[in-house]
Amino acid sequence: KGPTWLAPKLTNAIEDGMHMDVVDPRLSKTAEKAETWVPVEPGADGALALGMARWIIDHDRYDLEYLQNPARDAAHADDEPTWSDATHLVLVEEDAGPKARAADLGLVEADAETAEDFVVIDAETGEPRPASEVETAVLDVEELIDGTRVESVWSQYRDRVFEYTLEEYAEMAGVDADTIAEIADEFTSHGKRAAIMAYRGPAKHGNGFHNTRAIATLQHLIG
Repeated sequence: KGPTWLAPKLTNAIEDGMHMDVVDPRLSKTAEKAETWVPVEPGADGALALGMARWIIDHDRYDLEYLQNPARDAAHADDEPTWSDATHLVLVEEDAGPKARAADLGLVEADAETAEDFVVIDAETGEPRPASEVETAVLDVEELIDGTRVESVWSQYRDRVFEYTLEEYAEMAGVDADTIAEIADEFTSHGKRAAIMAYRGPAKHGNGFHNTRAIATLQHLIG
């Protein structure tokens, strides 16, 4: 990332023991100071991110408790400041259906207060319920609810990640598979103290939106 205001922050953090990996096609001044420089193919950052996700899911290194919180109250009960939509159900009769609402699945009347709530499977009862009423939701869901086929966001994400092997992602990214495994291992070794900063490099491509979205999902995986 270019702005000079960041340089002293990175330098001081490295002095204080921060581990830094840099993904960049070129050996930049920041990459020179990294523990690991990952010279990704220009524009292939999404493949690298999905390769990391593949390793993280394969090795169960994601934050399950965080991902199972479906809404604000459940997150706050676990002392989490945020939550994700990983457990929310998606209508999949079409290839890219919207997320299901409580009224869509006949859980409540159309004029009910929770009619527009997203829907999850309650981990305690195994029943579909409005997300705002559930403390812990089932992460992996592929089933029929009253004749309507639904999948969780997590299941769709996992299936997308598993379209390719780690080695295939590595080939797309122009990076060794062992390198992807090493940086994914490092990234998931610090709990919530890890973070990814991405800027124009991954974004300024025809596939830039999808590059940055794939990178962002890695942050969700570690909560």
